Amino acid sequence: MKITSSNCNFDDTYSSKPIVKPTKFNIEYTKNVKELLIKVNPDSGAEVIVREPRLDMPGFVKVSFNLLDRVGEKVSDSNNKFIFDAYSYSLIFYIMTKLKYNSNAVRFEINDAAKTLNISRDSVIRAINALCKNNIIARTTSQSVYIVNHNCLFKGDINEFVVMYKELYKGEYAKTDTNGKIIIK
Repeated sequence: MKITSSNCNFDDTYSSKPIVKPTKFNIEYTKNVKELLIKVNPDSGAEVIVREPRLDMPGFVKVSFNLLDRVGEKVSDSNNKFIFDAYSYSLIFYIMTKLKYNSNAVRFEINDAAKTLNISRDSVIRAINALCKNNIIARTTSQSVYIVNHNCLFKGDINEFVVMYKELYKGEYAKTDTNGKIIIK
């Protein structure tokens, strides 16, 4: 099946079609020595399993150890300080449940995430800001759609994803608007 960016539907939960959108993140994936594979169970939480990297295992999501090392790390810009806190990690697990196989984009409403995670809307917004600031996700021009950094979070076969991305976008990176949001058509 030939994948095109336009034939992917976020609302079709059971679709096997990957959602591949333009990215600003490094498309050339380099395998870490170790990565954390997490099997997500929506009813009982997450079962954490550490293995040698094998990213094509069904039901698992890859999480970079570099991401996990950022717990409590402060990242600052000229105006704000962002703390990678428990809410940020809660949002990462939420995103992992929304991420489709071989995809790099998710769509979720802030209010739905807040309700599911049992945290305030403001906490979700702060977590989104922290994840964006830490290059885990990126905002897009499409409301409620975020590009996931496939080098930090990924579900599927990373090699297949890279091939699909290069076929769709000829290896080009995403264009951004004046606010730094990735332009999604």
